[in-house]
Amino acid sequence: MPDEGGFELGRGEVGLPVGGGERASISRERLSELYRPRRHTKKLKKPEVLRDKPIDRFVKWLGFVVVLGAIGFIAYYAYGSYEAQQVSNPVKRVSPQLEQYVRDHPRDLRGRLNLADAYLNLGFYDEAIEQYNQALKLNKKEQSALVGIGLAYMNKKDEDKALEYFEKAIELGRKSQYAGINNVLEMAYFQAGSIWFKKSHYDRALDYFRQSAAIRPGSSDTYLAMGRALLEKRDYQNASIEFERALTFDPNFVDAHYGLGLALEKLGRKDEALVHFRRALELNPEFELARKAIDRLEKK
Repeated sequence: MPDEGGFELGRGEVGLPVGGGERASISRERLSELYRPRRHTKKLKKPEVLRDKPIDRFVKWLGFVVVLGAIGFIAYYAYGSYEAQQVSNPVKRVSPQLEQYVRDHPRDLRGRLNLADAYLNLGFYDEAIEQYNQALKLNKKEQSALVGIGLAYMNKKDEDKALEYFEKAIELGRKSQYAGINNVLEMAYFQAGSIWFKKSHYDRALDYFRQSAAIRPGSSDTYLAMGRALLEKRDYQNASIEFERALTFDPNFVDAHYGLGLALEKLGRKDEALVHFRRALELNPEFELARKAIDRLEKK
């Protein structure tokens, strides 16, 4: 049901109809007729040919047991389905106090965002999108709501829609005087860059990754992403630099060791490449790509 101020909480809040209509009256005569006791009749013996034989009684008993078992199974299945539905219901998983707070304070932006974040973290993406949109009604410049919607769409595998919201957040955030320290903007840059990378637009991806790194210079996964984009552009020298930067912040970053190995291999630095492929395999013994790279280089 709509909350105060025209905002809706969304799924989980169910309105039930209350009251309505007078009871139909029944005359005393009709009532006595409906509830008139049945007359008892003398029970007659069945003719011999109609009496149940032992085998018939057994069949009837067996049929009764089967029917009773079927009813029990249906009841058990229905109860199990109900329990599963209750577990999957976000109202049962998200703090009831948080949901109630939003119902009671529908114009509290922070409350809306907290509830949306909770839905997002629990995997209820449609509910999260609804709450982020409600937050945008309260403040159309709320950058974190735009990024949150983008993340929800990414998880729904709708990357075009996700990119639309990340770029809205970027357009909004890059004009701020605090853009250089805006962690929400940094996430928007990184996620948008990741989508452009998947679309094989490596220059656009690199631009966003660099903007991300400028805000958060200690993020090893950003340097890894930049290295991968440069590998795709066949800029192996600069790719190796970015992978090395990633390892500076995380010396045990398996993917960075593997990426650096690939860049060094392309640069003809076989021995150095083997060091990083072996390190990647040491850190992750199930890393088959690293194992194949080692076999490939050792055969040369």
